[in-house]
Amino acid sequence: MEEQNNNPAWVAFHQLRNTFFNSVNQLRTNAAWEELIQQAFAHPLDTANALLLLETQLDYGDSCLAKKFSAELIKIAIVGSITNIVLARRVLSKMNNTPWEVPPATTIDRIISQHTATEDEEWLYRRGIELANVLNLASLKRHLITQCKNSGNENLLDLAEDW
Repeated sequence: MEEQNNNPAWVAFHQLRNTFFNSVNQLRTNAAWEELIQQAFAHPLDTANALLLLETQLDYGDSCLAKKFSAELIKIAIVGSITNIVLARRVLSKMNNTPWEVPPATTIDRIISQHTATEDEEWLYRRGIELANVLNLASLKRHLITQCKNSGNENLLDLAEDW
C-alpha cells in the first residue's frame, strides 16, 4: 500500500480527485450552482454540461435543483438533441423516486401539444411514450398511445402499433 502512496501517478490521481470533489462540494453549498445550471441551459452547447451537473447533484442525494428544472429536463428529453435526450432521461430516471413539484405527465403532455406544429409529430409522440416508459407512467403512456390511435395520421397509427 505504501508503494501506491509514493507513486507519483497515484499521488497525482488522488490530488485531481480531491480537487474535483472539493469543487463539487463548493458548488453544492454555493448559490452559484443554480445560476451555473441556468446559464448552461441558456446556451445550447452547454446543455449537456448542465445535465451532467444536475446528475452529479442527484448522485450526492440532493434533488432540489433537479426538481426546480424538471420542466426543462422533460422538454430536453422530448425535443432535445440525441445526446441531450439520453442525458435528460438519465437525470429524470434518477429523480423518479423523489416527489415532483409538477406531475411529469402534465408537463410531457403539454410539451408535446406545444411542439406538434413545429416538430415531427411522430418523433414527439415516440419520445413522449419512451419517456413515460422510462418514468413508469403507465397511464400517460396509454393516453399518448390512444392519441396516436385516434389521430388518423398513418405514422402515429404505426407508432401506436409498435407499443
